[in-house]
Amino acid sequence: MLIKAKVRAGFQQALRAGTLRRLALTRILVGGCLMLGLTLEDLQILTEFTAEVRRPSGLMKAFALTPLHGFLLSHPSALLFAQVTCFFCLLAVTLGLKTRIAIGLSLLLQTLIGGLLREHSIFYHSEQLLILLLAILLFTPCAAVWSFDARLQSRQPSEALKDQASLAVFLIWASLATAYWSGGISKIIGAGWNWFDADGLRVRLLACGLDPIEYGFGGAIQLAAQPDWVFVVLATIVLGMEMVAPLLLFSRRARLLLPLGYISFHIAVFVLQNILFLELILLQVIFMACPGLPERKTMPGAVSPWHLPMTFIALGIVLGTLALTAVQRDFYPLSAYKMYAKPANFPLRHSQIIDSDGEVVQRIGRLRGRKQLGLYIARAGKECVALQRPGPCTVMRHVIKKQLEKSGLSEGGYRLRVLSRRKDGSDDLLGEVPL
Repeated sequence: MLIKAKVRAGFQQALRAGTLRRLALTRILVGGCLMLGLTLEDLQILTEFTAEVRRPSGLMKAFALTPLHGFLLSHPSALLFAQVTCFFCLLAVTLGLKTRIAIGLSLLLQTLIGGLLREHSIFYHSEQLLILLLAILLFTPCAAVWSFDARLQSRQPSEALKDQASLAVFLIWASLATAYWSGGISKIIGAGWNWFDADGLRVRLLACGLDPIEYGFGGAIQLAAQPDWVFVVLATIVLGMEMVAPLLLFSRRARLLLPLGYISFHIAVFVLQNILFLELILLQVIFMACPGLPERKTMPGAVSPWHLPMTFIALGIVLGTLALTAVQRDFYPLSAYKMYAKPANFPLRHSQIIDSDGEVVQRIGRLRGRKQLGLYIARAGKECVALQRPGPCTVMRHVIKKQLEKSGLSEGGYRLRVLSRRKDGSDDLLGEVPL
């Protein structure tokens, strides 16, 4: 009974923490992060890929059957128009100008753009959660304060809006906590005890450190030489932090400590694995107790019918994510968050791009778009080395050619070298093919 009372009191305190200011801050962070990411995309390059490399997922399978899908992927100007329109809609969301209309258009365009990028690449998780949060924000009073809409109306928010904001913030917290919790469950289902295997974690880190993707700090290469117990401790901490994510919903102490842990975790991932989840770092602010985000002194009132749309959407996100996690499948825009959930062991196959003199091209010019298009090299390389006679596929040839053009290097004379790295750090040559 004591535990039940504490959990109930924790939920009540969490609802009091949901204020209009905290909800407005969430709107600003979601809109700002999506707007920043959109400026780094090069959507027009999608028109240069053939239909054979497309792998639509989830809702994009239905969209791929419409004429609009083929029209967008055959007209660079149409993609540019969609990108520019989405940017200004996200700007309006961030500023709180015509907010509900701006969120609706942003949700539609961002879902479409994210789906097109993912069907030409791997199913990556960067900015995916922001799209889901847009769907919740669409039915919330997220522009009641800290917005141009609020200034133009010059009205004090009603108690009904404050009640709606309390529930909205809680639902957003639940969506974020579910993402972390699903990541932990996926590791248990997919990797099992292999997650705590030191060599397995070494392989996972080296796979990112060896991939020629965007940042390339090389931290994973140095960490790989550490003793086994270091990896066991790291694996335990990571899994533990993900599995206790539901505490964010009813524990004030967890909301003080876990966000700092998640920030440190994402920074470590950025340095060691060359993967940046900037939005997840910034979104931790909405959990924290900030002086500018005071909690309510009273509990929210009765549930209103206006609460139902955002509640149903949030429940769909939470239950859909958990269902996909149980079967370890992705269905865009939902995901099982099965990152590094598969068993991994040495030897690790990887690839290098070498010039005519046999020297490794460490840093060649990359695409103007973000790392998801650059990841073609890693994905295509892994697919190709699985063959008996490894060779680059069409996607890999195209992307490498584009990278060489961007860097100003000549096309001829480059080869793909496929290697197998052993536990002692040495590499066995599996083969070379011209590019």
